[in-house]
Amino acid sequence: MTASTATDFFAKTAERRIAPINGLEQWGLTFCMRSMTAREKDEFEASVLNDDLTKVDDERLKTAKARLVVECVCDDKGTLLFGTKDVERVRDSDSKALEIIHSQIDSHVGFNRGDLEKLVKNSGAVRAASSPSS
Repeated sequence: MTASTATDFFAKTAERRIAPINGLEQWGLTFCMRSMTAREKDEFEASVLNDDLTKVDDERLKTAKARLVVECVCDDKGTLLFGTKDVERVRDSDSKALEIIHSQIDSHVGFNRGDLEKLVKNSGAVRAASSPSS
């Protein structure tokens, strides 16, 4: 076996993966989802933290599912269907439909179940570790 090169890696991982979202038949909807770059995923994870990245921002956390849907739902060519202006409208959609879409995007993008919960838990540890001792 010949080992791949850095050039091989960049060439083969440059394109976004696009896949259909299943389970929306009762709403008569057909969407696709697209992958995120590692940079986009890192930025999304950091977006739920406060500005100094020491704890989870509750308001940002409330919109996390809807923001992920907005950032990944696309047509079959990979063109995003929503914009940032749609986050609140997505939050007002049927919770079951949103959960179906969100759970598939989580897997497609590479989030592991519980990543957000771990981030919330660890933000408390970060806050405690960064606080001055009494």
